[in-house]
Amino acid sequence: MTLPLHIATLSPAEKRQLLAKLLAEQTDGPREYPVSFAQERLWFFEQLHPGSAVYNIPVALRLPGS
Repeated sequence: MTLPLHIATLSPAEKRQLLAKLLAEQTDGPREYPVSFAQERLWFFEQLHPGSAVYNIPVALRLPGS
């Protein structure tokens, strides 16, 4: 992987400063992401029967081959 010319020409100290700045920008404030339908369903089952294994589906598979 080659870095863009402007980043490749930075000194190691400048690269560390840039990385610190980018990481600080990423962590500013809380981020919320929507959950999937499957995650909503798991949440619903947990609310309906707390601590239950109602969603677990035991399955045994035999996979032949090497």
